[in-house]
This record gives sequence, structure tokens and C-alpha cells, in this order.
Amino acid sequence: MKFLLKSKLLFTIFFVLFYVSAINAQLSIGLKGGINFGNMKMSNLIPGVQTSPKSGVAIGGFIEYEFSNIFASLLEIRYVQKGIEGKINIPDYISEAKYYFNYLEFPLYFTFKIDDHALKPFLIGGINLGYLLSANVEGTTNGEKVSYDRIDEYEKVDLAVDFGIGLEYLISTDLSYLFSLNYSYGLTDILKWPDDTNYHRGILLLIG
Repeated sequence: MKFLLKSKLLFTIFFVLFYVSAINAQLSIGLKGGINFGNMKMSNLIPGVQTSPKSGVAIGGFIEYEFSNIFASLLEIRYVQKGIEGKINIPDYISEAKYYFNYLEFPLYFTFKIDDHALKPFLIGGINLGYLLSANVEGTTNGEKVSYDRIDEYEKVDLAVDFGIGLEYLISTDLSYLFSLNYSYGLTDILKWPDDTNYHRGILLLIG
């Protein structure tokens, strides 16, 4: 509860600064889509457990406020599939599982455009507030298919810090193509179990 209140307070402060500063800014809107390469930092893994990243879909829209030709703020909303793949291979027990986490995310980024020409490289960074929509596990245990709904075991709210690089290609005064590559570093222990921790990590590749 304390974490949720702190997250709401932090986001409120950012939104106030965001809108106050954007009074005289230039407004742009757009769509983005791509692939999320999800992973997790997990504690207390038992011997014989191997984990690997899992890819998923990311899609959403954004509003950009340009304060100048090189500096802007970016507010996004997107649906993201996160997760991880796991394998256990110990005597008398062989298991493979895929963890599926579906989130609705609300990133607030700041961008610094390095050049003011038609092709603009840019740096991007900010905070990302995610809301868990579903959490499921599917796989096999000793050859038998299994499927579980695990949403009650995970926190609903996830806070992360995102940063990355990108390119904007100006087609006309009204249209641009965008490409970005972001790394997301989860700050929230999403697992409710007292002795274990799970933190989201991910690489997000987007075009728009």
C-alpha cells in the first residue's frame, strides 16, 4: 500500500510538471508497435533451473510535446506482453514452462534530439508505470501439459525506469517515422512471496 501511494504521488508530480511546462509546446500524436524481449531477475532459483528471455507484442499510442527543436516530453499508453521461459531438469522431474504477463503501461519519457535535420537521432529516458492485466503459466511436467492462472501471486502495479536510443525521420511537416530501442529496468518486486523476489527486465523494439 505504501509503495502504491508513493507511485501515485510520484506520477502526479510528473504530470503536473509535464502539463505546466507544455503550455506553449508543439503537440504531436502517433502510434507505435513492436516486440518486447522480456526477462526477469529472480532470487532463490533451485539447482537445475534454467531461464531464458521470452518475446511478446507491444502496441500503443503516444502524445509528444516539443519544448524546442531538440527537447520534448513523451506520454505513452501501450499494451505489452512480458514473460520468461523456464526449464527444470533434475532426476525424475523434467518441466518446461512459459510465464505470460500482460500489462497496460503508462510511460512518461523525456527525449533529447541530437540533431535538427530530417534524420534526428535521439536519447530517451523516464519512468514507466505498469498495471498487470493477467499472469499465466503454460508448459509440461514429465510430459503432461499444465496451465495455471497465477495473477493472485503477483503485484498489480509495477514501476520501472526506461532508457534508450532512437531515430526520427521527418517525411513532411506533418509526418515522421520513428524507431526506438529501450531497456526497461523494473524497480518493483512483483512477486508476493516473502522469501523470493522477481523483477522485470526487458528490451523493447518499437517503430511508429
